[in-house]
Amino acid sequence: MESKSVIQSNNLAAFMRFVLMLVERFADMVADRVVAKIRETADLHKTPTGVDNGLNSTTAAAKYLGISPRTLWGLVNNNEITHRRIGKRVLFAQKDLDTYIERKAKRPARY
Repeated sequence: MESKSVIQSNNLAAFMRFVLMLVERFADMVADRVVAKIRETADLHKTPTGVDNGLNSTTAAAKYLGISPRTLWGLVNNNEITHRRIGKRVLFAQKDLDTYIERKAKRPARY
């Protein structure tokens, strides 16, 4: 009977090592998923540049137009340029910036 208990003890130890290995692999998989989600969330909170999604932040839009952000806000307040609010952010579509430039170029110069 003693040999049977030794075999059972060895089997139990092997089983425990197997379970531990599975738990470690599972923990690694969970950690990888958490890191991926954190990176994905961080990417969503980056300021849009207009390159990836066609939307520009106020700073990027002003730079593209060659004006200050303050002047850009004046255009927004005078309804001269279209903008979008997403949450607290104000964004400018690249096509709207280009349309504004085209309209501005077609106007006769003031003297």
